[in-house]
Formats: sequence, C-alpha cells, structure tokens
Amino acid sequence: MLRIALALTVLCWVAPVHGQGIDFDETDPDLILLSNESFYELGIRKSNGSLDFITDKSTGQKVSLGSRGQCLWVADFTDPATGSTDFVGGCHFSVGDGFSYRWSQDDYTLTLSYAAGPATKEQVSAQVVLAATPEPWFDLRLELQNETMISSLRATRYHRSRKRRCQT
Repeated sequence: MLRIALALTVLCWVAPVHGQGIDFDETDPDLILLSNESFYELGIRKSNGSLDFITDKSTGQKVSLGSRGQCLWVADFTDPATGSTDFVGGCHFSVGDGFSYRWSQDDYTLTLSYAAGPATKEQVSAQVVLAATPEPWFDLRLELQNETMISSLRATRYHRSRKRRCQT
C-alpha cells in the first residue's frame, strides 16, 4: 500500500466550541466555521470537507473563495497501457458515501476522512488534518492511501478574491 503525505501551511457537536481563541461552530446546516480570535475564519463544507471561503478577520474581506470545483485535494491517475487519465478527489466523496469529519478540542484539529468504497475504481482513501492556531495561519496535512500508481498529486487551487489584503 502506497502512503503519500503532503503538508501545507496556509494563511462537535451542536454548540460552538471555544478555547485558546479557537472557535469551532457546526450549527450552520451546510458549513463548519473554524476561526481564531484575530486573524481568520474558514468556511468548510459539511458535505465533503472542501473550503468554501477564507476570511481575513482584520478587514472582514474574503481572501479566498474556496476550493476549486469543491475539491480540497486531487490524485491523478494515468493508465500506462492506454495513456488515458482519470482523477479522484475530495469532491468525489460525500457524507454517507465515504466522507466524515471529527473535531478534537484537545488539540484544535479537524480531521476530514475520505474512505474509498469497495466498488470504487481507484482505491484511494485520504485523511486531511486541519490544525487551527491562534496565529495568522493554520496547517493542513494530507495523507493518501491507495493501491494504484498515482501520476500526480495536487492540493487544488483556491479561488482568490480580487481584494487580497491580509494583515499578519
């Protein structure tokens, strides 16, 4: 089984959770809101874990309009015999169909889990851990497990808003 880990650094229940300036709120029916006291607020889709937006709290401006195509991550595959390509990404999973999430108040992490079903062509499972900090950044770590040769791996591009000012 091939394991790939990718680390990126970028700028649980019903009631919101607060601690060390980190707020976790899943009361919205569609979004998880994760923020720190002074710097950022993330909107994360409950349906598949993709980013809906990133807001700079010092200006109130959205600095990202979210994951392109609602895909937080993508793994590309090329069939060596035919040269044809295909991909699997976070957008191919949903709640009840391999996607789940879990918040840990102990270490301020949101774990997004993507489990491949038995009928899935490319047997790719993934786990993304988002670690919130009281600083002007948060960390994302992606770990993929698969039984197939991956030709490329990418964290999807985020749509940036035209107003990109971000205070640190």
